[in-house]
Amino acid sequence: MIGVIISDITNPFFPELIQSFEEEAIDSNYEILIGSTAYDSRRMEICIERMLQRKVEGVAVMTFGIEEPQLDRLSAQNIPLVFIDVAPKGRAISAIRVDYGAGIREAIEHLVTLGHRRLAFIAGPKGLHSAKSRKEAGELHLEFSQPTNQPIRLSLVRFRQ
Repeated sequence: MIGVIISDITNPFFPELIQSFEEEAIDSNYEILIGSTAYDSRRMEICIERMLQRKVEGVAVMTFGIEEPQLDRLSAQNIPLVFIDVAPKGRAISAIRVDYGAGIREAIEHLVTLGHRRLAFIAGPKGLHSAKSRKEAGELHLEFSQPTNQPIRLSLVRFRQ
């Protein structure tokens, strides 16, 4: 069994990712155990406890670095961990890096090609490494996407402070 810990089951980012995990798991004769933390440290503790009780062989962590100390319980049991984007240092820990620049560049180019000149950027939770990376990538690609005679304005929108 492989564990998958996500921060919010209602976030549209996760269903396709979870589906891919499940397909790979089934192809390798594994099942997956999904835990959603809802950004709550107590729920994270419950997810980790369930993973330990069911003796998962590895855990994919998609909570974006908000519960690092709690994950030490899994590391202490030598359970391999895979993180999305940013991973703490430690044994049996890997990270899948996200190329925000490529996706944001394609989105900006597409919108500019359609004639849009006022764009909004949804930053994400304040202090989140991935939100900062996306913002920087957006600002960088916006600079290179502007025709000299038609300026493009990027508005920053924050949520879940």
